Amino acid sequence: PAGVVAFERYRDAVALAARRDWDAALAVFRGLAEEMPPSTDLWLQVARTAARGERHEAATEAYLRVLELAPADVAAHLGAAASFLRTRKFESAETHA
Repeated sequence: PAGVVAFERYRDAVALAARRDWDAALAVFRGLAEEMPPSTDLWLQVARTAARGERHEAATEAYLRVLELAPADVAAHLGAAASFLRTRKFESAETHA
């Protein structure tokens, strides 16, 4: 079943992230998020994993995707602000802080 396969892939991504293999974990989380675009939880995982791997542009894009789906999501606003700061986009960071 598709749900079981998705769960196994999610579990694999979590294990990759635990080993700090950020690029591999990011690829799995991003694949899952693209397969289930309305999932804010998956897009937050993409964003957080990208940020931990210092892929701040990718993190910013994922946080903004969350905010398209859930405009009041506080974690996404704060994450976006942090990512904008890391990429020196101060006005955008201020908007989300």
